[in-house]
Amino acid sequence: YAKGAKSELSSDFSAAFRHYLAAADSFLHLSRSESLNLAFRTQCKASAARALQRAEKIKKASEQPGARFAVDIVPIDWFAQEQQHYILRRSSVINGIRYPMWTDAVPAAGPNVLYIDPDGQPSVPQYAMSSTYSSPCWNRPVNVAPMHPPLLSPTFSTPPVISNPNLDLTPADIEQHLINDCSVCAMISVCVQHARITHAHPTLFCQLLSSVYPGQQPGRYDIKVLINGTHRRVTIDDALPFDSNGNPIGISTGVKNVLWPALLEKAYMKLMGGYDFPGSNSAVDLHALGGWIPEFIDLHSAPFEKERTWMKLLNGFQKGHCVLTVGTDSRTTRRIKGLRLLPLHNYAVIDIRETVDDRWMTLLDSRVPDRSSLSMGEYNSHIWPASADTLDMRWDDLCATFEGVYASWDPNLFRQELSFHGMWKPRSAEDKEQSCIRHLRLLYSYVSSSSQSSYDTYPVSDNDVWVLLTRHLPDTQRTGEYITVTVDAEDEWADVGTSPGSGTYTTSTHILVRTKVRVSQAPRALTVLACYDGPFDDVCFTVSVLCGSGLSIKWDENAGVGGVGVKGHNMKVEGAFTTKNSGGNHSLPTYMLNPQWHLRVLEQETIRRAVSPDKATVIVTAQGPRDVPLNLTAVWSTGERVVELAQREVVATSGAYAYGYARAFANLSSGDYTVILSAFDPQVHLGAFTLRVESSRKFLLEPIPQEGAGMYARVTRGEWNLQSAAGSPNHGRYHLNPVYEVDIPSNAQFGARLHLTSGSPSTTLNLSLFPAVDPFSSNRPLASSGPYSDALSGVDIPKRTLRAGKYWLVPSTWAAGVQAKFKLVVYCSDSGCVVRRRSE
Repeated sequence: YAKGAKSELSSDFSAAFRHYLAAADSFLHLSRSESLNLAFRTQCKASAARALQRAEKIKKASEQPGARFAVDIVPIDWFAQEQQHYILRRSSVINGIRYPMWTDAVPAAGPNVLYIDPDGQPSVPQYAMSSTYSSPCWNRPVNVAPMHPPLLSPTFSTPPVISNPNLDLTPADIEQHLINDCSVCAMISVCVQHARITHAHPTLFCQLLSSVYPGQQPGRYDIKVLINGTHRRVTIDDALPFDSNGNPIGISTGVKNVLWPALLEKAYMKLMGGYDFPGSNSAVDLHALGGWIPEFIDLHSAPFEKERTWMKLLNGFQKGHCVLTVGTDSRTTRRIKGLRLLPLHNYAVIDIRETVDDRWMTLLDSRVPDRSSLSMGEYNSHIWPASADTLDMRWDDLCATFEGVYASWDPNLFRQELSFHGMWKPRSAEDKEQSCIRHLRLLYSYVSSSSQSSYDTYPVSDNDVWVLLTRHLPDTQRTGEYITVTVDAEDEWADVGTSPGSGTYTTSTHILVRTKVRVSQAPRALTVLACYDGPFDDVCFTVSVLCGSGLSIKWDENAGVGGVGVKGHNMKVEGAFTTKNSGGNHSLPTYMLNPQWHLRVLEQETIRRAVSPDKATVIVTAQGPRDVPLNLTAVWSTGERVVELAQREVVATSGAYAYGYARAFANLSSGDYTVILSAFDPQVHLGAFTLRVESSRKFLLEPIPQEGAGMYARVTRGEWNLQSAAGSPNHGRYHLNPVYEVDIPSNAQFGARLHLTSGSPSTTLNLSLFPAVDPFSSNRPLASSGPYSDALSGVDIPKRTLRAGKYWLVPSTWAAGVQAKFKLVVYCSDSGCVVRRRSE
């Protein structure tokens, strides 16, 4: 601050501005330190405000007309330790309650009396109450209703609350009562089963037990929960909710009377806003309470591979690397062996096995059906009797019945973990749309190692990279928020025409992407795009990257996180996919209809971030609706419209189609290129889009008109049948091909295109124009599409000027006898042009 004041007095306002901002940042960092006393932190916060006030005055003065100095806005260093810490601090408040980080100092102990949570008890939904009582009875382990044995209270020791005596729990001991906490109950059930299967490594069960810490007062517990990017302290008392009859409302362990599952659930319900739980999935729950990696497997999505998924889950389950549950959707009505499955319900998977003739999963339903309230009639005992709480299902039947599998994977499978905490749509962002996308560049290198871990790392190979995106939760009642993440290798060609499955948006707070990287000794990079679509500002998130034993990873901090990706020049254009220009992916003949731009990179000295003096750093991005899969491709050209994509001409691509967003990066020489934006399905994926080009050099960007733009189109559909499939002139029957008479009233511009609508895509085509003179001769064409070609986009006669008169247009295949349907489009600048089939 003193340096800023000194610079301001000497009229060095640019330096003063930088010093004041640095001072404000330092003061704010000190004001957030829990280890300092409150008075000093308050003083630091006031000093930060004074420094920001001085900086703001200098900035306003620099913007006045005639100002003789300018200040540069200091960009946020998102990778700085202070900034990362700031994001985690900002995410400490959930539903109005502050949850400190686990590493923060624990407040001094209160008097040695029974602890009562100052935040109050979590709310309980009305449907869980009887008609007589409108609020639950909160009982502690020492005063539970007499008709039930007292719940065993954990030993006040540190750190595990409960140890070996509780290992006799079975999955069936976990009981769900009136609360819609099926995901939590199923999660705890599979953790109990995991301990029974993996006696040598009961790590997951121990993690759950050791996350419950006795507090410094009787009846107080501190629960260690991974939420909003870091482990946090959730403090509760040991009072649990019961109905008026003395029955537990939340999770219980029946006659075993073990307390820790109920404490875990109460802490989690407090985080989620109360026992009126809107529902979750068990993988997300276990990520919070146990730290395992969540993965949702959509059993009905196009990318789902039934056989590969089975082998992955079977091996992972049997080796103790994963636990899983299955979930139904809202429309489930199916009966299995006379039992009806519940909609929107989680079932624990407690066994996976193969027999001689089939593959099986054993499901467990934790709910206690005879404890249902009248408002939850679906839970009547005839649906799934308590005597039949397990169900064996074939894998094929399970895939057809359930919506998805919720798998949780052991993080110890991985060699290294890397995290980044960031923010979408900060209030200070000038371009909110652009700030919904955060681009991270991950550098990796292959590290060969002769030493092998004693822990079997299947199913993670040494070149695996898993990327987990987590949206932070400031308010669990917020809706309308979607996220997605895509991971692509830089400078690698991808077959972008196969499927639109990458980057699907989800309302879940977690989404996992797996990829395998190329094994190479040379350092390489992955592009990670974290995307948000929603109405809120200042949305925080965490990207966690885990890698196999053969990789070493780190963030490229110089690449930034998005916004203005290249310092220099940029241009933004807006457009829309319509039924006329939505041509689909490059495997279709209509690909040429997609929006295209002529990009010319000018000869100019590079600015800041060029890789070499003869190349420009260019980033092209596109944003569209979240349900529209997009791809960006740039090719060498002379600025003309590209009708068919050839790999050898591609200089940059965004890779596989990704929903709502595409990004292509390249170092380009000065020259001409064509940029193509496409949605996956033609005339299906429609909507507005924004295209942005950023370059370290000056450039020009102009839209390329559609073929026949400014001309009148005449569309004709025809076919080669048994009589008219005459083939090329070499067969001597060329005149029997379909012949179309083109009548042009005045001198005009003319062009035409022919492509197949059915038949073999390898069929080679030709389109030729002849004067309408009898007798017909194939030796005197006025214009032709050139050699016979099997191009997907068909063949065309380029635009040319024709005199007024009549002409014959002949479409043909090279081979005779090829029966197929075709589409013929004639473009003419004269509106009176007429195209008709010539009579035989």
